[in-house]
Amino acid sequence: MKSFVFENYRFDGKRHELFRDDELVPLEPQICQVLYMLLLNAGEIVARETLLKEVWQGKSVSPSVIDNRIRAARRAIRDDGRSQRLIKTFMNEGYKFIGDVTVLDEDRLDQNDEPKTSEPSDSRAKPRLPLKRSLIGAGILAAASLVFVVVLPNGFRTGSDAPDQVAAQPTQQILDEVRSSSTVAVLPFTTNSQDLRTVVEDLHFAQSLIDTLSTVPDLKVVSSLSSFRFKDTSASPGEITDALGAGYLISGNIVAEAAQLKVTIRMTEARTNLVKWTHTVRLPNNPSQFEEPRNKSVRTASLSLLNALGITSNLPSEGLISPDAHEEFEQATALLRSREGDQVIEAIAILEGVVAQEPNFVPAHTGMVFAHHLAAEYAGFTTVRAALAIDNYVEKAKSISSESPDVLVALGIQARYHDKLTLELQYYDRALAIDPNNQRAILLRAESLRRIGNVVAAEEAFEKALTFDPLSPVLLSRVARSKFENRSLREAFVHARENLRWNGQNVEALTDLAVFSKETGEYAQAYLLLNDALSIAPGNSEAQFQMLLLLHSIGQIERFEEFVTSPSYLVLGHTFAGDEGKAKASLTQDPLAQFAGFSAYIFGQSTPLYEYLNVTGLFSELKSPDTQISTTFLFDAIFLADVNLKNADPEAETILMNVRDYFRNLPLSSLELEEEYRALAGLRALEGDDQALLATIRAGIDDGFMFIGALERSPVFEAARENVEFQSLIDEMYVQASENWAAITAQADKLQSDDTVLD
Repeated sequence: MKSFVFENYRFDGKRHELFRDDELVPLEPQICQVLYMLLLNAGEIVARETLLKEVWQGKSVSPSVIDNRIRAARRAIRDDGRSQRLIKTFMNEGYKFIGDVTVLDEDRLDQNDEPKTSEPSDSRAKPRLPLKRSLIGAGILAAASLVFVVVLPNGFRTGSDAPDQVAAQPTQQILDEVRSSSTVAVLPFTTNSQDLRTVVEDLHFAQSLIDTLSTVPDLKVVSSLSSFRFKDTSASPGEITDALGAGYLISGNIVAEAAQLKVTIRMTEARTNLVKWTHTVRLPNNPSQFEEPRNKSVRTASLSLLNALGITSNLPSEGLISPDAHEEFEQATALLRSREGDQVIEAIAILEGVVAQEPNFVPAHTGMVFAHHLAAEYAGFTTVRAALAIDNYVEKAKSISSESPDVLVALGIQARYHDKLTLELQYYDRALAIDPNNQRAILLRAESLRRIGNVVAAEEAFEKALTFDPLSPVLLSRVARSKFENRSLREAFVHARENLRWNGQNVEALTDLAVFSKETGEYAQAYLLLNDALSIAPGNSEAQFQMLLLLHSIGQIERFEEFVTSPSYLVLGHTFAGDEGKAKASLTQDPLAQFAGFSAYIFGQSTPLYEYLNVTGLFSELKSPDTQISTTFLFDAIFLADVNLKNADPEAETILMNVRDYFRNLPLSSLELEEEYRALAGLRALEGDDQALLATIRAGIDDGFMFIGALERSPVFEAARENVEFQSLIDEMYVQASENWAAITAQADKLQSDDTVLD
């Protein structure tokens, strides 16, 4: 096979591996095959039919599968569908690699004498940041005009160079429990024969072994997403098991013997580094005859291995997972990575078919749990609908394998929907103790840390998660938000911009920039960015939520129904608008809507508020004096303190102390964000300091900020609304908002026509 060099990349045709600046870029096998076909035919259009034939061996797959693989290939080489710098789409024809490529012979590739590579071209799209006001200062204004260069994290490294565990270290009790039980990791099987390389991949022996062993209740099996990263590694078994948190390592080798394949499997104990079990099977050397003998051999090997481990368990009578089910599962997994509402719904439909076809396939059940969680976030599913489906699939997965990492992650998601935040984090810790590199557990745990206000730990977790997928729009967005919440404003804008650079216009980056623009007083740009985000993904709940907050701040809340369709946010919107009847009517669509208690409290029913606070889980950490409050949760903390004061709760003073600490070294003249003005005004209102309250609001108005909704509707300012001067400031802000609304929309139209915000 040939190898290729382009820009600062090298594609090793022999191993089907991509390197960027000599660092391995982790890619799924099909993505490597797609990229290889494009490089092999550089300068020529490769038809979709050709890709189907060569990559999928002519199998019938959804067109979206090819699209997803092309998208992933582009991301790997820092290209995107908008700029098409290296991979160009020809509608109704196929794809062409249009970059300069050097073809190398295999025998010329030497690790000590690798070809020189050039830096990436500057011709890629460079979306511009929104222009900054004086609120951020001259330094950030100057930085916004530059082309930022971000050094993305290196790809995954194996052995002694493997990354640290992403999540915080789990408790020793969890580690001891895991180490005392049987935990195995299965590596992809290898061969010394180049002629057998494709045969070994088609055989799927290692994956079939994982699928079978995962059905054993008393055995924990590291997922292939983690263990298969150690393909062709030079690391020792001990190093691999340490990195994966496994007690045993299973590996295998395949050689040809006349018309047969000899498969040798061995199990190495991590503690002693000794081979504790070996098993040999023989299969016909004919891909068309693989499935049945392979399934029987895997079953036999699994029973022998379980016997060696001293585990007595019956394997399910249904047998192994079919290749077609695997293909459909991988297709659904790729769709879920997009986080786009229509693709999440398509993934659910595919997974329903997989579950029906393979009822004992645990990843399909846990995949349905994750898919319904995403559907509630991105596809407009009600909380009730998602929670009921999650409960159903968790129970099915538990009945098959109660302690696998995937099931533990699913249990964590279920705990989230049942308002059990501590339990949720414990499940993620347990999953990571078994499988330290479980990406789903890493991401969900980081999101939970962010939800409870532990933004420092969340930022660290998101940044480490980014090392697994440096171009992920979701992870880049999470890092950007975490930076913003920790008041690293410049870095937040950098990450949001890089998200646009590598992934084109995507809903995460656009929404992030809108949030940052709104909080720095750039309301026109925020409005335009959110319009763009909702045009890409109308059902995206986060974009709807941020548009709702924007309209609430600038006194245009009556317009929210033009943009909001999510029942949960309809409840909130009608509450902001003061329409109790419509809020209750929206609540009937989603009885578990996360703003139900908030709405009840606003309309004078204080009892359900604690239920609301528990459901959101935002404030559990704010009761500790050691907790750092992020910018995002500042006013929420004030709101909670107000509630606790009215309920004679002594914890109110602790929360207020946290907020006071935030503003202790932050004088009024240095406030940069709308949230800070709103929170400081709330703090002064709770302290009963009318003069300081009025001064804060006046300073916000003078700096061009609007937070009409909070002043007019939030109970925090209930007493202040009796003050004539306070009402006068609200009226002034309303006049300004009314005058500015036409200007905001006009400016947004101009920005759109001038293409000022985005290239």
